[in-house]
Amino acid sequence: MIAEGSAKILCPVCNWVLVSLPALEDHMKQHGKSAVYRCDECPYTADKPGVLVNHRRTHTGEKPHRCAVCAKAFRVLGNLRSHERIHTGEKPYKCTVCWKEFREAGMLRTHQRTHTGEKPYRCAVCGRAFAHTGTLSRHNNTHAPRAPRAPPKTTTTTTTMTPQRECGGEDDAEDAAAAEEDSDDVVVG
Repeated sequence: MIAEGSAKILCPVCNWVLVSLPALEDHMKQHGKSAVYRCDECPYTADKPGVLVNHRRTHTGEKPHRCAVCAKAFRVLGNLRSHERIHTGEKPYKCTVCWKEFREAGMLRTHQRTHTGEKPYRCAVCGRAFAHTGTLSRHNNTHAPRAPRAPPKTTTTTTTMTPQRECGGEDDAEDAAAAEEDSDDVVVG
């Protein structure tokens, strides 16, 4: 018998009523491995009911897991747990090469590429490879045509020029020129 007010979960195969996701998972074993959980709003399928519940929240916008410190809300409990480490400072994932610590396993995997030299992201234009998607995105901008720059706006106010020695002089100008040269370099191949 199901208690009054408790959540009711229907088996998608036989419409049997259950009271919890773990109970549904156990029940589904009788239907065999062919049982698949389908989203009613898109083609998504899952092999576990809890995964489908989390997916459905992408359609409803529901974010039931809320951080007790900053009130940020999450669809998935695991994402909340990862977020909470920002507040606690906990970094349970450690690099076995340099012992650097990370909040998330994915951050550690990305970091490990600095030791392995793995570069899985390749530029479709020139073939250059990168360890991180962000670096590839920044690189892709070097292939994009640059928009013409508008001339600087002039004002009619009088300005006072500061002598070069007070601004840093020629060294600053050389540094700026070198930085501009570096930003225009595109390595092909």
